[in-house]
Amino acid sequence: MKRLLILSICACFAAAGFSEPASSAEAQKTKPAVKAKPEIFPAGSIVKGKLDLKSASRLFGGETIELSVTVFDTKGNPQENRKVEFSVEAKGGKGDASFGKTAVITNKKGIATVSFTADSGASVLNIVKATALGIKDVKNNFVLFRLKSWPAPLFRVAENYGMLNDWQAVRIDHARTGGAEAPEAKFLYYFKKPDKTKSVSFTDSANYSIFNNNMILTSEKDKKPKKTNCKAVMGIDFEQVNYQYSPLKFMDAHAVSSAPVKKFDLPEVYRLEAVPNASNNVYSRIVVYVEYSTGLDVYVEKYGPTKKLEAVTGIRKAKQWSLKTNTWTGLEFDLSKKFEPESAVLKTDFDLSSEAETDTVWIPVETESITYYGKPKDTKNISSIITNFEEIKVNRGLGDAEFNIP
Repeated sequence: MKRLLILSICACFAAAGFSEPASSAEAQKTKPAVKAKPEIFPAGSIVKGKLDLKSASRLFGGETIELSVTVFDTKGNPQENRKVEFSVEAKGGKGDASFGKTAVITNKKGIATVSFTADSGASVLNIVKATALGIKDVKNNFVLFRLKSWPAPLFRVAENYGMLNDWQAVRIDHARTGGAEAPEAKFLYYFKKPDKTKSVSFTDSANYSIFNNNMILTSEKDKKPKKTNCKAVMGIDFEQVNYQYSPLKFMDAHAVSSAPVKKFDLPEVYRLEAVPNASNNVYSRIVVYVEYSTGLDVYVEKYGPTKKLEAVTGIRKAKQWSLKTNTWTGLEFDLSKKFEPESAVLKTDFDLSSEAETDTVWIPVETESITYYGKPKDTKNISSIITNFEEIKVNRGLGDAEFNIP
């Protein structure tokens, strides 16, 4: 994968500082003036640390990009024929980050450009230093590029779900615990990115739940509403877990690895494994299988604090929604999956025979979650929920007031 990414960094280097002054008087006259401190780019070169999926610069592991540095004199004039050396300051990942050239001479516009191939590992911070040689002011003769490489599958998931600003649907849950099936539960479901959700019972509006900013409010008829701080219970901020909408914070909170795998008979699947940098009360590891062409996290495994598999979630069916026409495109797939509790293996039959149009989003319309309370082979220790979403409406401009928690 190769894309052109030009990061223009204006480092103000003094031209007179390239040679040794003949006298102290001359040195005083030609002392480099500092116009600005070296600019340090945030991880991933995302402006102000925010993820803008349509315009932000993104770097994938092993990707080749171009880095540019401009050298000026004290008056702000670009300097030609100045030597700039590039080096990798941060060692990590697979250690295979490289340059086309390590030393470049500036052109007539004072620009030195070099091709850089990022470390092929996922979620690696590539720190590149560009140094203008001959300047005595060593505090201001360089600039740093801080480029955090994305695992491409993680970005693809965030790209797909990032199209959903809000959506609402009729949610129907079919639960089974220990072999016994519970009555169907039906809700009005609301979502607003990145993490606001609300479910209201069809049969009794007094039964509802709201999640907003790490807080969840649950209400049942004839009972006092209960408020829970999920961050305190989980031991981790939900935003750091929400890889679908907060991938940067997810990456900062986890060691993430990525590799293509042959799985589920799907055309292009990647396995993402995330281990939290700090322990929490919920999980020790998350494994996400991503179908790349759709950006869907088709299968997720959660391993508990004891490192045992505790829960799996899979997408049974999904449909493609057009953001241009606000209708279904007609493209859909049925995973026809089958969970085998004894091994937690997902079997699928998947076919994307038509090309997807632009400005579309894939939406799961049927999912299944399984939780293990004991040994997976013992069905008495297994609970499962099949969830269907119907009458879906996308990007209707849901307001924050819908999710207020008093």
